Amino acid sequence: MNEDKILDSSSSMAHGENRADKVSFWTLLLGLFLAPVFFIPSAIVPLQSAKAYLLFVVVIVAAAAWIVARLKDGKLILPRSWIYLFFLALPLWFLITSLFSPNQSLSLIGEAYEVGTFAFITALFVLGYLVSVLFKGTRRSAYAYLAFFISFIVVALFQFIHLFAPQVLSFGVFSSPAASILGNWNDLGIYFGGVVLFAFITLELLALEAKYKYLFTVIMIVALFMLSVVNFSDVWYVLAASAIIFFVYNFSFKKVAAGDDQSAGDVSRSRHLPWASLVIFIVSIIFILIRGNVYTTLANQPFNIGFLGNLSVPSTEVRPSLQGTLDVAGATLHTSPIIGTGPNRFSYEWLLARPVSINATPFWSVIFSYGVGLIPTFFITTGPIGFVLWLGFFALFLWLGFRSLFARKENVFAEYVTVSSFIIALYFWIFTVVEVPSAALLVLTFFFTGLFLGSIAETSLVRSWEFDFTTNPKTSFVSVLVFVVLLLVGLISIYGVTRRFVSVIYFNAAVADASVNGNVSAAHDNLVRAIQFNADPLYYRSLAQLDLTSMQQILATTSAAQSAMANQFRGYLNEAQAAALAARNIDPTDYQNWLLLGQIAGSVASFDNATSTYTAARAYYGQAEKLDPTDPSVPFALAQLDIAHNAVATATADINQALALKSDYTNAIFLLSQIQASQGETANAIKSLQAAIISSPQSAGLFFNLGLLYYDTKDWTNAAASFQQAVNLVPQYANAQYFLGLSEANLGDTKAALIQFENLAASNPNNTTIAAIVTNLKAGHSPLAGLTPPASTPQKGSQPPIKDVTTGSTVSNPTSPVIKKP
Repeated sequence: MNEDKILDSSSSMAHGENRADKVSFWTLLLGLFLAPVFFIPSAIVPLQSAKAYLLFVVVIVAAAAWIVARLKDGKLILPRSWIYLFFLALPLWFLITSLFSPNQSLSLIGEAYEVGTFAFITALFVLGYLVSVLFKGTRRSAYAYLAFFISFIVVALFQFIHLFAPQVLSFGVFSSPAASILGNWNDLGIYFGGVVLFAFITLELLALEAKYKYLFTVIMIVALFMLSVVNFSDVWYVLAASAIIFFVYNFSFKKVAAGDDQSAGDVSRSRHLPWASLVIFIVSIIFILIRGNVYTTLANQPFNIGFLGNLSVPSTEVRPSLQGTLDVAGATLHTSPIIGTGPNRFSYEWLLARPVSINATPFWSVIFSYGVGLIPTFFITTGPIGFVLWLGFFALFLWLGFRSLFARKENVFAEYVTVSSFIIALYFWIFTVVEVPSAALLVLTFFFTGLFLGSIAETSLVRSWEFDFTTNPKTSFVSVLVFVVLLLVGLISIYGVTRRFVSVIYFNAAVADASVNGNVSAAHDNLVRAIQFNADPLYYRSLAQLDLTSMQQILATTSAAQSAMANQFRGYLNEAQAAALAARNIDPTDYQNWLLLGQIAGSVASFDNATSTYTAARAYYGQAEKLDPTDPSVPFALAQLDIAHNAVATATADINQALALKSDYTNAIFLLSQIQASQGETANAIKSLQAAIISSPQSAGLFFNLGLLYYDTKDWTNAAASFQQAVNLVPQYANAQYFLGLSEANLGDTKAALIQFENLAASNPNNTTIAAIVTNLKAGHSPLAGLTPPASTPQKGSQPPIKDVTTGSTVSNPTSPVIKKP
């Protein structure tokens, strides 16, 4: 391939070019390369936060250098296209809606640079604009494609090694087989799909020398292989559509790929078959029809190709369906018909509008931060006006793109850059509608959009206006003032995003200290530091929860010890209340802040039995219930509070409310069984449960509760049968296994009981009670011998003996019309 013929050197890197412009260009190019591969090898630095911080630094540095260049040459070239108005209008609308948000900080920059915030969206549009003005000319576009290609090599090598030797490159961060340096598993599939597009478009639009044809063919094959491992069906559909459209376009409107001495408009050549796009189409259709992971089939019988099992990577990513997103949007329009709920606040509307039916799925307790896709989410967070602005942007982008496909270009490589950048950008834009892409993918989306706009600059599609602001003193003064202000904004911004980044690191260090290392003191100190850098409600809640845990530990001690630790308890209480109130004051629309205040007041109520504290706790829980009306855990928390205050009738009503929201809510069923047993209504409770089971025969939770009642009356045979049915419905139902083992032991079947508890010991290695039971059974003793309450009377404890991850009928009924499970 003769580079001199297809690359225009006059429009890029020209002699005497402003150095500041070069700094801006190379900064952006470095950002393109680093976006997919950059991460910080530390468990306390979230991958997406690190990539978002990289974006901010790259954009701020590049924008600052570009502004310096404009101050030096005194000229500003403004593209004259309506699409650039949206580069200003969309960030401006995000700013306006953020200022009206109940939690401005969350909407402006987020807890950890979420992609739906004003700051992130603004950085992306600035990135797109800078690329469009700095990457004009074929040589600079070639540098961009080279950076994209090199980063692909790094990503492919990393992921391939991670598949077969996951510990080699884990860095303490990528522990899961489905982990990737881009984001989640689907993000990786979208990325490799983009590389496939890049490869086959290059093969079909450029007349390459043999060695380059082999190179891009290998790129295409490797990307297809990695895509087959991810096996994300949405990517196959988009690739199939892209390939067939490109096949028709290239075959109908183009001829054989041009040589270096031919112009893009030469029509004297013979037709040829666009084989690359045809291959991509066929492969995509095959994987669409296969359904499921092909490597799973090959690794199992009858093929038994064992090593291919490494390529069978389980991955589940769930988010609201289109219908679920529309339901939330409809509810939001009633309360915020113009500006929406505020950027980065989809989860708040989700909690208010989610249907009760979702409580029958395993995802009932999941708080979704986005809807079915990123752009549909913006309809809820920025309102109809924001959505219309996005539609206008897409309409102009598509109009410019499709017109450019049929416009005559100055040379073959210029045509290649325009067509490829448009198609690749369009590919990534599609996934902003049907998915929620990671930070890296959004960077690629806007980068290729900028490349496309730069490639059609100075054509009939996009003209430019050169403004020399040095000719008029007044104009010069105003222009220089604006640029200086923008520079100051950049400096302040980089200071602000750095503080936020440091706060995220301290917060994650606190989480690791508390959950992994068990060092509560260190976790407390790191949370205080995180709050010093960013007073976020999440950090305040975490601090209050640490104190609440310490308070509960004191309450669990003997009365004498409680008296000695009274001052310490009061100190924890004061700090917990102050932190929880701070979180509530920052964001009174977050139900978690009210729930935490209720838990703190409830702990005090159980300690001093004061009516005023009890009333305050119920009021806090009531406010949480208004903000999250379909969550069964809120009325359950009220029931626990009522029992601690000896309000049994009220507790029963609260439990019934929780069960009305989620009929198989194990904790509520367990608590209800205790109340019924304490009231001497065991026989009636058994009859009620038997009637309920007739209407809900797939509810493992109902069988579990029935087994508890039989167990409490020492009817071991019926108890064992009920618990066995619960385990049959949900094999990983740990509490049902626990009581099944006890029932079998009481029936004299020690061998069967030992099997149950050995299985539980394997899945709960840190549970000392289970270990003691296994020891007792092996020694021929009663399983509960030597154990003290509540372990010796598990059916009477305040909590189930084991914390279940999945219970009830949720596993047997995992689908919902409001949930999308790719």
